[in-house]
Amino acid sequence: MSVNTEKSMHDGSGITRLGITQEPWLAPEGTMDIVLESLRQLIDYELAVILSFEGKDTLRVRTMKGPLATRRLADFSISLLERRDLALLLAAGEPRLLDTEPGFVDTYAEILDLPEGHSCLAAPLTV
Repeated sequence: MSVNTEKSMHDGSGITRLGITQEPWLAPEGTMDIVLESLRQLIDYELAVILSFEGKDTLRVRTMKGPLATRRLADFSISLLERRDLALLLAAGEPRLLDTEPGFVDTYAEILDLPEGHSCLAAPLTV
């Protein structure tokens, strides 16, 4: 099934196939919610966050899910000038576990008290 994300294509009728009504488009927020819920079925995460690239040096929280999701993360942004590790990860375009060795600064340390020994996976998504 192809998905059109343009709201202008939606006429309100939906598409009925096998008794299931499907919208001909998915809004980005709804799509991100579906992706995080689907991921949760595979991995029982405590926090999953989708960040958007806002210009040349900023990542901003778009949406989040999990027991540790908090409104304090809603407007959180990360400077790629201060987080060279994330800038390099984005440039590489491949998922990897973030380093948690002594001296590592957790991305959400100023907002969340994450348990010691937790793991952080970063997976760049491109459209």
